[in-house]
Amino acid sequence: MKRLILLLVALTVSVNLSAQYNGYYSPYPQEPYPGYYAYGYVPFDYETGLMIYGSRYRKAASQTYWGLAAMTFGPATGIAMAVFGYGENESNEMMGESGGGGNAMIALGAIVTVASIWGGIHLWRSGHKEIDAMMDDYNARYAPKPYGSSLKAGATRSGVGLALNF
Repeated sequence: MKRLILLLVALTVSVNLSAQYNGYYSPYPQEPYPGYYAYGYVPFDYETGLMIYGSRYRKAASQTYWGLAAMTFGPATGIAMAVFGYGENESNEMMGESGGGGNAMIALGAIVTVASIWGGIHLWRSGHKEIDAMMDDYNARYAPKPYGSSLKAGATRSGVGLALNF
């Protein structure tokens, strides 16, 4: 009789202990949310942004990229146009001609430079604002809470389990 009771107690304890088993043993909890990996949190990068926010993130990243491109290549083009116009004015003076084509190129170069810097800064800032808003949302949802605790109950393969995370 003692052996039967001891066997029943051992079976009861072993069934209760295996109720928390979820396939493999790991010191880190397995949470099914986007961007989760071994330590529970992945930094916000391009792939994570596309996976969670989709076209909204792609549009913001594109605005940032085109804003930087406009601020880089626009002034270079405008300055090149102004230098070309100045060179045309110099060559006209040497030949004794009075043409105003060089002055128009200088003015057009200045307009291109100012417009590309203004538009590039606007695109770059609006893209960064949108990415910052997405990063704030991502961190509020998925970032680890330093002093947070949670109690979760759920079904496992062997029964029902409770998990206290702190």
